[in-house]
Amino acid sequence: MHIDPRLPLVSGQIRFRITTSNDPAQFENGTDLFIQGEPWKIHAVRIAHFAPLIEQLRGDGYAEYAQTLSSLPLSKEKPARVQCYLEQPFVMDMSFRRHSLFAIVSDKILSSFLVNTFFDSRRSKLATPYTGRIVVCFERSTLPEHARGNFVVLRVLKILDPIALVDPDYDMHVPMPRVGSLLFTTRNRVCSYNLDESRKLSVVLKRLPSIPDIEPDL
Repeated sequence: MHIDPRLPLVSGQIRFRITTSNDPAQFENGTDLFIQGEPWKIHAVRIAHFAPLIEQLRGDGYAEYAQTLSSLPLSKEKPARVQCYLEQPFVMDMSFRRHSLFAIVSDKILSSFLVNTFFDSRRSKLATPYTGRIVVCFERSTLPEHARGNFVVLRVLKILDPIALVDPDYDMHVPMPRVGSLLFTTRNRVCSYNLDESRKLSVVLKRLPSIPDIEPDL
């Protein structure tokens, strides 16, 4: 089990690591196994669907975590990843038109989606100009234009799969993402979200706790 004491209990995951022995105490010093550039893990929403696994965790000394899992509603969807806090990194595939977003807030599973910020909506294009996968995260905006509002922006943390142009002659109307930079949409506009809006994505993001000092695990 991997449970960060600084995060909500439901952020706990079953992680797969290589260790020097079968001593559970060596887990924290182990090396993560990766699948497609992401740590191999099973998170709370998926574990909640398997009662025998919950009982095994209870027997292994994770009674409080097991109780938390038992109280989660069983979602019809079994997402590959969920957000437990606002700044939690997630993978974005630039060839997808939209990305599902699942969040656990107060023992409830909330869902929304992100429209692909790389989608070129000009009539002559109507396509995603890039392929590849990147790791991004939300963060509170400190930009002057957002000073009077409650905005978050997206920052690029890592490139998992090389970014490639679908059309070699593309005019960069949607800028290519760069590690360490904010994410931009068409015409060099920063991708931002107003958390005080009533649209579903804003409501979900606003309810997530903000824990900005956690080291990313992606």
